[in-house]
Amino acid sequence: MKRNRFLATALSAALVFGTIAPLSAAAEEPVTLKVMFYTNSLTKEMSEMSFIKSMAEEAGVVLEAEQINSGWDEIKSTLLASGDIPDLIIGKDAIMRSDVAQFKDLFADMSPMIDEYAPNIRAAFDAHPELEYLATSEDGGIYGIPKYQRFWPQTYLRQMINVNWLEQLGMDIPQTFDDLYEVLKAFKENDMNGNGDAADEIPFDFAAGVASHSVYQIPWALCLLCGYGIPVTAITDSGWYLDEGEVKNIYMSDEYYDLMQFLSKCWNEGLINPEIFTEDYATYVATSRNGVVGYTLGWDISDRMGSGELADQYQVISTIVPTEEYSDKAVWETSYYTLNYASPTAVMSAACENKEAAMRFLNLFYDDVYAIQELFGSIPECISDNGDGTYSVLPPADETLDPGTWKWTNAQADSGCMYISDDMELSLPTDMQLIASLDEAYTEQVARVGDDMWPGAFLKYSDEANSELTFYMTDLQNLFETSFAGWLSGGGVDEAAWEEYKTNAMNAGYEEARAIVQDAVDAYFEYVGK
Repeated sequence: MKRNRFLATALSAALVFGTIAPLSAAAEEPVTLKVMFYTNSLTKEMSEMSFIKSMAEEAGVVLEAEQINSGWDEIKSTLLASGDIPDLIIGKDAIMRSDVAQFKDLFADMSPMIDEYAPNIRAAFDAHPELEYLATSEDGGIYGIPKYQRFWPQTYLRQMINVNWLEQLGMDIPQTFDDLYEVLKAFKENDMNGNGDAADEIPFDFAAGVASHSVYQIPWALCLLCGYGIPVTAITDSGWYLDEGEVKNIYMSDEYYDLMQFLSKCWNEGLINPEIFTEDYATYVATSRNGVVGYTLGWDISDRMGSGELADQYQVISTIVPTEEYSDKAVWETSYYTLNYASPTAVMSAACENKEAAMRFLNLFYDDVYAIQELFGSIPECISDNGDGTYSVLPPADETLDPGTWKWTNAQADSGCMYISDDMELSLPTDMQLIASLDEAYTEQVARVGDDMWPGAFLKYSDEANSELTFYMTDLQNLFETSFAGWLSGGGVDEAAWEEYKTNAMNAGYEEARAIVQDAVDAYFEYVGK
């Protein structure tokens, strides 16, 4: 097979697999589709995934597939510049909305084909109108297929604290900022891990933003703003949130000013890891697994502490409030939309010679049984068909791997294109069951967010609005990030500096940017009837 069209320089796997006979009356012989799968580096070759081969057979196609797992930005740039893209590109964050806007002539408008060739996609759009809104561009075309993976939790981050250390000190789980400060001081002043080194404990550790993780995020300590009643969304670098439908920004709130006084005090007294601005995420995780961290934030305890005895020392705790008077206002970080929705996750070339066959294949990603395999791996290797219309995700066949690693090895997982209907009955793997149990600490707080859950996954902008927003946010984001770092490590911010900062933000286009985002939020709410 010739590989020059699909960039032999990529770390990828080229393969061909397909059908013994076409199953669609629309095709007299199998149709070859060139498909590029954008996957995690853990994901094994697509040719080893039996569910993908079954999908090809059912769609009546032969797949000539290219699998890309590294160097994607360079590869994508070359593809788009050449104008020569494969029939289908499948994978979350492979092709972005901005790519479609810039190179629209390269991508097929699938809206006329969905009703005729993709009944599963049509049914999903009818059941979840927000999906069709998410997929539809400003010109009314559908240039990408979105995903809905349904099962991911309401929250992305959880607070966790070493309760063994608290027990040693005779202290309770902190409820307020004052409580937290006293706990962190005690963690610092004692040899909590008993290794004879009273100076190696890190009372408070958090990922400080973009440099610390693979997705753009606010500094995780800003989730403490939830204690004031501000519904923070961690998976964003911009800080937008909703207050009864009105777009606001955490970096411009009086609560942010107040929180920075607390955080800078903790920094000045050596209670926060001094490496937060330089460490990458791997170092962040490794540090906590050394048994030196008292209080931190993360996806779950095993992600931060591993699965050994150390993890047993930690407990997920509910929202910490500034003072007791905020107890009835406290919320918690909500990222459900971002975790479960994305678009586009699959695009089609405008030059695809058999768009009908390509749509038949894409349609199968919206079949429940195929969708759960796209997320967790093939039946029966990774999922059990219970024979009664229900399914169960199986433990890893390789006992050395955790369920998350096993999932990413055997499927496109979160990076895939899928739709899992609300009627699908699936028993989740142990790691997801654990997440559900951990989130019980935030049930009441998340419920308070209500319709103010940030709808960032659904927000759409015209080319002009997107260009303007990008222009404003470049300067604003730089102001937000540099000010946070400077105030945290430089003794906080006084009222004069705070007022100057807000003036600088206004001069940089804050209100103009906020208005653009507000228009996008209003358009989404109008569409879904909220």
